[in-house]
Amino acid sequence: MFVPIHTLPTSARIWVYTSERLFSEQEQNLISLKFEHFLDSWQSHQLDVRSSFEIKENRFLIVAVDESYHGISGCGIDKSLHFVQELESELGISLTNKTNVVFEKDEAQIVLPFVQIKSATSEGIISSENFYFNTLVVNLGELRTNFKINVKEGWVKKYFLTTVNN
Repeated sequence: MFVPIHTLPTSARIWVYTSERLFSEQEQNLISLKFEHFLDSWQSHQLDVRSSFEIKENRFLIVAVDESYHGISGCGIDKSLHFVQELESELGISLTNKTNVVFEKDEAQIVLPFVQIKSATSEGIISSENFYFNTLVVNLGELRTNFKINVKEGWVKKYFLTTVNN
């Protein structure tokens, strides 16, 4: 059952899907329409899943589930993943590629494959003063407080140790 995201508890479990490019307004409208429809009928073991979604920064698709209402099974999670994969195909975008990291620099977003972070730091493309989007958050509370963070505060800080220590 679809509910507004602000009605879910901070403990609601989330999944973050990242687009390699920004969504257009038309794509956001289509995603919203399709997601509301999917979530309104989403079930796990024949029980409604109290859930919602949010598009952040025109790039991130957040799916949230209130497991205090009813837990979600692996099959239920698979249903949502298949739905996201259908969106990928329909829109010609990648949402399930977990190897990209999105940095913010001068109010622009830079998408880097994980394996390019080290070279991007040495080339000065990103620095310890930049922010990145922490897609490893696991619940709405973390999303609200720990989604966009300085690189010195998250797992990517290991690539900036020489910069941070200077």
